[in-house]
Amino acid sequence: MDRIKKILYKGFPYLNIWQHQAMHIGITILLCTFFIFGLDAFNIRAWIDIPEWISFLGLHGFILIGLSVMLISQTIIYFLIKKYEFRIIHLFSWLILEILCIATILTFVYGEYSSSFTYEWLIILKFTALVMVIPYMTSLLLLISVVSKEKHPIKTSFQTPADLLNFTDEKNQTRISIKNANILYIESTSNYIMIYYTDEDKVKRELVRNTLKYIENQFSSYGLLRCHRSFIINIQNIEAIKKVSRSYQIKLKYVESMIPVSKSFIPQVKALIK
Repeated sequence: MDRIKKILYKGFPYLNIWQHQAMHIGITILLCTFFIFGLDAFNIRAWIDIPEWISFLGLHGFILIGLSVMLISQTIIYFLIKKYEFRIIHLFSWLILEILCIATILTFVYGEYSSSFTYEWLIILKFTALVMVIPYMTSLLLLISVVSKEKHPIKTSFQTPADLLNFTDEKNQTRISIKNANILYIESTSNYIMIYYTDEDKVKRELVRNTLKYIENQFSSYGLLRCHRSFIINIQNIEAIKKVSRSYQIKLKYVESMIPVSKSFIPQVKALIK
């Protein structure tokens, strides 16, 4: 159970760029279309009666409604990810919510009112789930594969030095590359991050449009530690960790002000001083 819980609560940083979401929606809708019209999956045509008033759309209405719901729901996810951590358990919960919403709308549009609404809803819910789950999950697996290749490109003779960290914007374009040892800390400023680093013993900063959550997921293995909702520090440049009341403050090289530690991140900081 602990292993399953650990997997479910693992971060899912693959939908925080709108191009990735567009790819996810596009592949899902294309595969659903192929399932319905190419394969006639699960004999759906025999089970679903199309009302006369929407006969001009036929089963295309399924695709249009599914696309509309996904566009709205993925837009909501896009903005939520900017503020909160998106985990695998949230992904599955969101998929279930999308399926329920699509099934409910389809029942209102395609349901036979001579039958009970619940009966019609359960039938349409079944087909909605059967048609959506495989394309949805296939799309996510393809997305993970593509993003992983972007993060770990094929090696060439012109590779970035191993001690350089590439900071990308929300479009996955590299904005600045900084030596790991030179990074001091990163601060969140709305939809941007401010990277503080040293260059010839002078503190400089660079503004990049991205989120701390994305940076945390990408560089946690490089000694960049999240210690606060608004801060990530480079543990290589810690000079002191001070106990203050029930929390801690961190002193970094070249930085006059103390970096705060919020309650939820105290265990990670305490692990540094054991």
